Amino acid sequence: MKYHVLMETVCGWMNCWRDSIGKPCIFASIEEAEAEIADCLELCARAGMTGYSREDYRIEEVTR
Repeated sequence: MKYHVLMETVCGWMNCWRDSIGKPCIFASIEEAEAEIADCLELCARAGMTGYSREDYRIEEVTR
């Protein structure tokens, strides 16, 4: 199975994560997706960006 990370936005839950060429990021496991979220939140905290939490993200299986 493959997974993507969705972020809660004012428009609802969206896959806003892109790779270096602009394609949506797809993860091989839930653990890989969780690690990516953790890395993102750590970078935000180190940059002084507040207001982000784990609850802002969810992981879903890619079905298409």
